Amino acid sequence: SLFEIGSITKAFTGVLLADMVLAGEVALDDPLSHHLAELRPGWRDREPTLLELATHRSGLPNTPGPMARRELAYAAGFGARDPWAGRTAADYQRLVARESPRRAPGTRFRYSSMAVGLLGDALAARAGSTYEEVLTARVLRPLGMGATAVHVPPASRDQLVLGHSRRGEPRAPIEDF
Repeated sequence: SLFEIGSITKAFTGVLLADMVLAGEVALDDPLSHHLAELRPGWRDREPTLLELATHRSGLPNTPGPMARRELAYAAGFGARDPWAGRTAADYQRLVARESPRRAPGTRFRYSSMAVGLLGDALAARAGSTYEEVLTARVLRPLGMGATAVHVPPASRDQLVLGHSRRGEPRAPIEDF
């Protein structure tokens, strides 16, 4: 059986960050744009460092504003359709670009899937690969986690254990960026 790993990817991204810091490829105090120039919000103050992205101190919200209520409704069982279904990478880039943190980075903890996602994008860009490829090569494979993946291969989809809505209806995992 395969289970959705969801926010566990945040821990994997942290391990990937540590590995790349130890290898001298990135530094914790590097600003996001040092590794990811094209995909970032409009910063009111300074942009966050990789460490601030990893520790939820970037000032970014959990989810891009227009998606927050839709994602929450779907996760709670009120929405019938995954709000990310059909969204493209270009849609995601537009959503991220519209965000503008309310607080300066480093001033306050605010859980943010978007911030850790941007960190993963930055680390993948630095490695010259996709997030899934670099995570598999540098974290999952060395730990012997051969059945763990970012995306479930089509041949294994029948093994995926689905979650359930508050009404007991099967729910596929959210397919966000």
